[in-house]
This record gives sequence, C-alpha cells and structure tokens, in this order.
Amino acid sequence: MVATAIFRAADASDKCVEDPCKCQEKGDVCGSTFPEECKFPKDTLYSCVDKDMTPKEKMTCSTKGCVPTAGDDVCGSCLCPDGTPTCGSVFGPECKKDNLTLYTCSKVDALPSSPTKCAWGCDVKDGPDKCNTDCLCKNGDNVCGSVFPARCGYKSNALYKCSGALADPSAPDDCAWGCDVKAGPDMCNADCLCVDQDDVCGSDFPDKCGYKKDSLYKCTGKLADPSSPATCKWGCDIKPGSDVCNADCLCKDKDDVCGSQFPAKCGLKPNSLYKCSAALADPSSPAVCTKGCDVKAGPDKCNTDCQCKDKDDVCGSQFPAKCGLKPNSLYKCSAALADPS
Repeated sequence: MVATAIFRAADASDKCVEDPCKCQEKGDVCGSTFPEECKFPKDTLYSCVDKDMTPKEKMTCSTKGCVPTAGDDVCGSCLCPDGTPTCGSVFGPECKKDNLTLYTCSKVDALPSSPTKCAWGCDVKDGPDKCNTDCLCKNGDNVCGSVFPARCGYKSNALYKCSGALADPSAPDDCAWGCDVKAGPDMCNADCLCVDQDDVCGSDFPDKCGYKKDSLYKCTGKLADPSSPATCKWGCDIKPGSDVCNADCLCKDKDDVCGSQFPAKCGLKPNSLYKCSAALADPSSPAVCTKGCDVKAGPDKCNTDCQCKDKDDVCGSQFPAKCGLKPNSLYKCSAALADPS
C-alpha cells in the first residue's frame, strides 16, 4: 500500500499538494512505505483508519520485518512459511494467531486463511501441521480413558464409546474395578465380578477387590457384583462348583466326638469329648478325658482302659502301661469306671 496524501498549501496560489506522512486510504501500512522525513520506523505496522488521517502505530514486526502487499501490509512473521497447513503457534506473537487453530497456506508468503479450531491442540510437524488426534478415537472399538494422555481429561477408570476413527470418545461408563486395555475393544475389568451364579469365596478374587477371604458371597449371575457375604468361622472352601464355608471344624452328625478328630486349626482339645447337637453344629460342652478320648465307629467316648471294670480289686498289671499304674500293686475299685486307688 502506498502511503501518500494531499494537502492544501498555504501560499498565494492556494495549490493542493500531497502530504507524504498522511494516510492515502484505509488499511494497514508498513512504516517503510513512508518517506524517511516522516520518521516512521520501517519495521512498524501502522493503521490508517481513513484517508488523510495520521497513521497510528499498530505493532512492531520484531522477527521478519514489515512486508508491503497489494492489500493490507503485514508483519513478515504473519505470512505462510510454506504452502502447507500451519498451526497458529508457528506465527509470530504480533500476529495474534490462535495456537489451537490450524490455518490454510496456499503458498510461501501467502496470507493464512480458513482457520480450523483444533479441539485437542495443533500439532506442529516437519511437513504439514495437523490438528492433534491424541484425544480422539483410533477406530470404532470401546476404549479405556487411561489410553489417552492426561491432558485429554478423560477418566482413567472409565470405558468410552467410539463411533469411528477420529470421533470424540463419548458416553463414559465408570468401571468399578478398573478398565482393562485389550488388543481389541477395551472393557471394564471383571476380575472382581461373578463368573456365574455359584456362591464364591472372597479369597477367589484378587486382593485389590477388597473382599473378605473367609466370607462366602452370593452371585446372582455372570458379571454381577458379589453380595450378601456370610462369614465362614472356619474358613471358606473353594470347590469346582459353588464354594462353601469350611465344615472341617463342625459336627458331622449328632454323635459325641473327640477333639482329636478335628484339624489343629480348629483349636479344640484333643483329649476332650464334645457334644454335637446336629450336623454342621459347633462342637460344645467339652468334657476332659483324663485318660484320653477314644475314637469309635459310633459316638466317641472318654477312654476307660485305665478305669475299673467293676468293684473288684485289681492288679496294676491288668491296665495298659499308658495308665502309669504299678504292675505289682493291688488297686481298690469302688465301682465300674472308677479310678483304681
């Protein structure tokens, strides 16, 4: 743009002459287009609001100078660096381009045009710049939020739907037990969910699930949340079908039973005889068997090998050595099952 204007001279001829330091027309103009006597810096861009007005400084073109064009003059840093799409961040700060916008460049030194807003940022490349796709779907598969960079703002434990490549992930489904990244479609983690309708021990699940190992959980169906935990007093027993509470420390029937019949983990006294009210009842009312508890085919009993059979006197040699009686001594018996004395 040529920055010339005219003014009326104050002489007798009243002749109109041009003022070289005034605007010729409306638009932006480089300081270099004015004569040196105007003292406008060459690398400053001026704004002309109308013809014959004084140019107003708009900006300093700090990097590539001010470039005159057929239309508005511009800072050189605001022109296209080549003929490929260019991110706004490539242009100088004086250009006030949006860093998150991709501009069309038809050729070198062309004016950027057709701005496209990049929702996830503009990616500067060695070749054509592009809108960033790191936060967009790669295909039509469901995808975990953890797959995307943190700057995308997606929930890492949510599963997002993808309608196709470069679509925005949508309709997030919160995964209570985390989102599982797969080779194909991602899915919510099922490690903490029921496999089928069988009851299941809490110990069947990973520690991260937070289930009680010695509790038995109900399952209403596949992928249901385990519920209604029942505490297993003696531990939970994992089976091929439904798991069960461990019965190793419970009565098998109504027969009295020696404590020695139970595993040590049960904490029952081996030389005590326990009452059983029913199958799966807790053994109760222990009676201490001073000479040991005798396991029988039916109800167990306290051992009587070291006790009198009747009221007759008896030699110590008649009893087993375990009884600790003197073989050459005669013992009194006050009654059957009494202790020899």
